[in-house]
Amino acid sequence: MTSTVSKASTPQDVLDFWFDDCHESPEKCKEQSKLWYASDEKLDEQVTLQFGDLYEKACLDSLSSWGETSEGALALVILLDQFSRQIHRKTSQAFSQDSMARAIAIRTVQRGLDKELSVPGRLFLYHPFQHSEFLADQEFGVQVCGQLLDECSPEWRDYVQNSMEFFEGHREVVRQFGRFPHRNEVLGRESTPDELKYLEDASRYGQ
Repeated sequence: MTSTVSKASTPQDVLDFWFDDCHESPEKCKEQSKLWYASDEKLDEQVTLQFGDLYEKACLDSLSSWGETSEGALALVILLDQFSRQIHRKTSQAFSQDSMARAIAIRTVQRGLDKELSVPGRLFLYHPFQHSEFLADQEFGVQVCGQLLDECSPEWRDYVQNSMEFFEGHREVVRQFGRFPHRNEVLGRESTPDELKYLEDASRYGQ
C-alpha cells in the first residue's frame, strides 16, 4: 500500500471499511471475514495508513463523543479492539486498548444501543468481551451473544450460532487458565507446564 491511501475521519469511514456490505447476509459476512481474520502485512499497513490517526485519537479519548450513538460506539470498538491488533500485530501494544474497548462496549449494551446494530455489528461490538482475560467478561459475552441468537432472524441463526461457539471457546480457555496462553510470549509471561502442553496444538484464541 502507498501513502496515497486516504485517511479516515468519521465513524462511517471505519464501518464502511470493516463491514462493507456484509450487513446484507451471512454469505457477505463470510466473504468479509477474509479481511477480518487475515494476518496480512499489506492489510496491516493499509489500516495503519488509513486509520492510524483516528486510532491514536481514540486511544487519547478524543473521540468519546462517538460513543453517544450505536454506530459511533461500534466504530470506536473497531478502532480499539480490532485495528489495535493490526496496527500493533505481534507486540504487547496489540492488547493495550482492550480495557477501553470493553468499557465502551459495556456502556453501549447497558444503554440498549447494541439493539440498533446489524447482526455483524452487534457481534463485533461484543468482541471485547471474548478478548478479555476476566471470566466475568467472558460470561457476559456468551450471555449477550446468546441474546442475539434468540433475537436474530432465521437466516442469521446458523451464523450467530457459529459465532456463539467461538465465544464459548474463548470462555473455556479463560476458565481453564485464567488467561490466554497464546499471549504469554509477547506479554513476557512465563507459561505453565499445562499451558505449554495446550499450546502445542491449540486454536489461536487470544490474539
